[in-house]
Amino acid sequence: MLALKELEREGVLFDILWSRGPFFLRGGKREIDEWYASMGLPNDAPRWKVAQIKGMNDAPIDALYAQAGMSPRNSEATDTKVWTETLTAHRLSQYAATESSEKGEAMWSAISRRFFMGKDTAIRPIRLDSHELLMECAAAAELDPKAARQVIDGDAFEEQVYAAVRQVHAAGVHSIPVLIFEVDGLAAGSWLTHPKDKFRRIHHGSGNNSSFREVLEELHFAACR
Repeated sequence: MLALKELEREGVLFDILWSRGPFFLRGGKREIDEWYASMGLPNDAPRWKVAQIKGMNDAPIDALYAQAGMSPRNSEATDTKVWTETLTAHRLSQYAATESSEKGEAMWSAISRRFFMGKDTAIRPIRLDSHELLMECAAAAELDPKAARQVIDGDAFEEQVYAAVRQVHAAGVHSIPVLIFEVDGLAAGSWLTHPKDKFRRIHHGSGNNSSFREVLEELHFAACR
């Protein structure tokens, strides 16, 4: 968004359409349990213990938060959060998007603010398999509580989520974030099957306004030629 605002001030405007897709970092409960066990930790170990073993450095992502004008994360909440399966959260987000794109985005925002920044919740520890936390997110997205509860307690949208993840894995993507920029109507096919196209750019990893501006400018010049 910072890159878009910079370019807009210079007279270069983009009409943006965007969507999100699911991705599992470590699969289901079995894979997560194995991941914890490989570090000699129980499967409810807080993030700070994992961070010690893995030598995690929060400074780069905190700098990106600051550059984007986002408030500092709640370190107490994020350091004590627990990694769990995320399928239920993905299924609920898929449901929210069927209600409207606005509610889908509100759901992603509610989950992200809680899990990545430790905001907007007093629930501890923060876990994405917590039905209490997910219902709190559903309320923030103004979803019907009965419908949200049915999705959480059942298996609705499970196959859609798994199918999307399989497609991404098949395309060779095994880490996130990945952002795909393309010129609508000019980029050929799908990025899953035609990743190399002059009207498409695939950005792996986190970025800042400079790196995203470079991508947007490349596509702008390609479309104007």
